[in-house]
Amino acid sequence: MATERVVASGTGTATIPIAPPLRAAAPIGEPLVLSNPTVPMRLVSDDESANPTRPGRFTAITARFEEALP
Repeated sequence: MATERVVASGTGTATIPIAPPLRAAAPIGEPLVLSNPTVPMRLVSDDESANPTRPGRFTAITARFEEALP
């Protein structure tokens, strides 16, 4: 997750402070290019799927996820 607001340069590059850290060290000073990154996620708790609905046209549902580490 980006921990600060980031603005890319005119060439489309940016330095993004993140937390938690990467699982493996990236080379310092080298670009880190991610193409179509994915991450397995799971619900934070079993209660996350219990989202009550209200009568009406629009309903807001909130769910919290965390990374599913092996």
